[in-house]
Amino acid sequence: MSERIRIANEGDVEEILNIYGYYINSTAITFEYEVPSLSEFKKRMEKVQKQFPWLVYEKDGAIIGYAYASLHKERAAYQWNVELSIYLSNNNTGNRVGTRLYESLLNIVTYQGYKNAYGCITLPNERSIALHKRFGFEEIGVFHNAGNKFNRWHDVIWLGKQLKEYEDIPEQPIQIGKLDEHIIKELIG
Repeated sequence: MSERIRIANEGDVEEILNIYGYYINSTAITFEYEVPSLSEFKKRMEKVQKQFPWLVYEKDGAIIGYAYASLHKERAAYQWNVELSIYLSNNNTGNRVGTRLYESLLNIVTYQGYKNAYGCITLPNERSIALHKRFGFEEIGVFHNAGNKFNRWHDVIWLGKQLKEYEDIPEQPIQIGKLDEHIIKELIG
């Protein structure tokens, strides 16, 4: 049995979208209503991967989970913040896959120079909250009735974690593509 975490590539898009599609069609974890087309999802991944890591957890050649970082907000002063997302195939929760993915993702974004990481979780979702708290995330606040899915209003909780010290004149974060492949492998573990 082989297991590994690696940077996602173009060949992974369909498997990743299959995982995400379950959450769109069956849960309120994502507020998206319709599964995007393969080409649309590929564009999303490419946009993210210009700056941020997108990781997959592979077990015996199949992707069973993925996690990525993305821009928290568009304005320039927010550039040191990332929002993290993680999705596991429905039958692969509770076996430390999420913990391993998140640890690798946090290692990379910290190395890139990001100062804060945020997670937005639709409530209720005790497993996701526990995962974030395990990594030192703290509750920032709850947005009540933030989204309506499946004819029901849902709250979301924002959690945050400081990754690095703050300087008055911070260096810009490093793009993922500018990191040496060996450094990425080391950060993934």
